[in-house]
Amino acid sequence: MKRGTKAETLRHYDRMISWAEEQDGYARVFSFKMETAIGEGWRSRFCPVCEENIVKNPCPLKLDGNVCYGVGCCGTLWRNMNEPYTRSDWIKAAKQVRTFIKTTPFTVKEQS
Repeated sequence: MKRGTKAETLRHYDRMISWAEEQDGYARVFSFKMETAIGEGWRSRFCPVCEENIVKNPCPLKLDGNVCYGVGCCGTLWRNMNEPYTRSDWIKAAKQVRTFIKTTPFTVKEQS
């Protein structure tokens, strides 16, 4: 499947959420722990849509008028996921981002 597709991005979120759900209920979720454990995290270099679009194309998931890098990413929901206080906060935010991605119509532009 082509990098950057919606289906691949949703699977990426499913893997992250599954890993977080298995962690200690009181622990914070840190990207570096996730990256070490499953080889991916929530930074742009791991997101199939971000990776495909961040350099040459505008990201189809950012809010109009906002720059990506978390400020307008996924309707500003990514910022909540990036700064969680607890594991349950992270999981809730990640599920909201996943829902946003699933319900937002977009297509990935081909690289030129």
